[in-house]
Amino acid sequence: MARTNTVNKAAKDVGNCLVCRKELKKGDAYKWFKPYRSRKRVACTTCHFKNSHTCTSKWVTIYEAMEQLEDVANEFDYRTDISEVEDAVQELTDACEEVESEYREAAEAWGDAGAEMEEKADNIEDWDTDVDFDEKPHELDDDDEPKNDDERDALEAWVCDVQSAVEDMLGNCPGEM
Repeated sequence: MARTNTVNKAAKDVGNCLVCRKELKKGDAYKWFKPYRSRKRVACTTCHFKNSHTCTSKWVTIYEAMEQLEDVANEFDYRTDISEVEDAVQELTDACEEVESEYREAAEAWGDAGAEMEEKADNIEDWDTDVDFDEKPHELDDDDEPKNDDERDALEAWVCDVQSAVEDMLGNCPGEM
């Protein structure tokens, strides 16, 4: 991953923030990094570069799927259908399988020198992206509101369980080697 640098006062206009798209003008503070053989990328000091922004390896596909899953899980509440979270988990699983197969093909092509690629593929394969979610404790009526405090508490606890299951799964990510 590229090293991030900070500039306290821009000498000229540097473009738009990669994250929030805010225009960065002369005199603004900003952060930047430059991946190998690529253009300089900038962000305002309040935004943070995501792994998918700074990564230039095959892992970018996995990082993007992880970030999408994280966003879906953070926006999840008891009114949201659990299938949105399950779909994001499936997209992450598909991305992992795709990257794993690319590493295995590369290892095969490199022969004896492909041991590192094979190890990366094994690490991705060993990562368990299967998440089993508990059933929703109460189905809501058409008004999308719980009938009482006990029902609301049960639904909110279920949402927390779903979000923590996603966080645990993402926290066990092997990461790039």
